[in-house]
Amino acid sequence: MRLLYTDEDAFSDISGHWANVYINSAYAKGWVAGYDGKYNPDTAITRAEAMTLINNVLGREVDADGLHEDAKQWPDNLEYAWYYYEVLEATNYHEYVIDDDGDEVWTDILPNKTWNEGAA
Repeated sequence: MRLLYTDEDAFSDISGHWANVYINSAYAKGWVAGYDGKYNPDTAITRAEAMTLINNVLGREVDADGLHEDAKQWPDNLEYAWYYYEVLEATNYHEYVIDDDGDEVWTDILPNKTWNEGAA
């Protein structure tokens, strides 16, 4: 993927930062949103932020209407949290179709993949 260059910084705290053009490009692509006009470029990201970034890069998005009734839920992923759907999207292996709004509608929850099958 190519960088998208802009003349103006998307966030107030990235001017002169080594990753400035990358942050602006990620913002222009819709991958990152920041916090109240800031990006906090030198702060470590949380698991929820990492899941959100990966979901955005992959174009994955689900909402209440798209969730399958058998979706795996997590006791520490509270429904009112900003990351609720991001975590479900990233942690449920599922089949889906895309609705008219571009959101996923999950059609089936699949068994978790075992990534080490066949490993020596």
